[in-house]
Amino acid sequence: MTITALDPVILVGILGMAGVAVGALLQHRLGKTAEVERFRRQLRTDAYAAYLEAVGQSEQLRIIGDPDRRADISAAAILAKARICAFGAGPVVIALAAFEGSKEPGLTPAKKVLLLDLIQAMRRDAVGEADIDPRNIERILFQV
Repeated sequence: MTITALDPVILVGILGMAGVAVGALLQHRLGKTAEVERFRRQLRTDAYAAYLEAVGQSEQLRIIGDPDRRADISAAAILAKARICAFGAGPVVIALAAFEGSKEPGLTPAKKVLLLDLIQAMRRDAVGEADIDPRNIERILFQV
């Protein structure tokens, strides 16, 4: 039996090995891509949660008054804002800028609307869900 360049047995073997190699490379590449995306999503959601926690603590501090904690809460808020600017989605950064741009002290009715917009932007980025009626979030957060 002579082996020619187009021998079907050899060709099937070579194509099978090439298919396995390409499949392994694709699986590795896609797995890495998914892992990187999970890491980025975790960075974003951690930053969002840290910022919302700092906002809550800041409002609590304004109501109760505890000057010893003011510097710690302010530092946590600055760090969370920096993380959102670095890792957050564009619409979240824009909503954060609108909320932070309002220099009124405390959560005034106007700032509550901006905070609800920020939370909605965070939800769209982190969860990918359609908007929830802001009145429901307002009821939960502010017991209106």
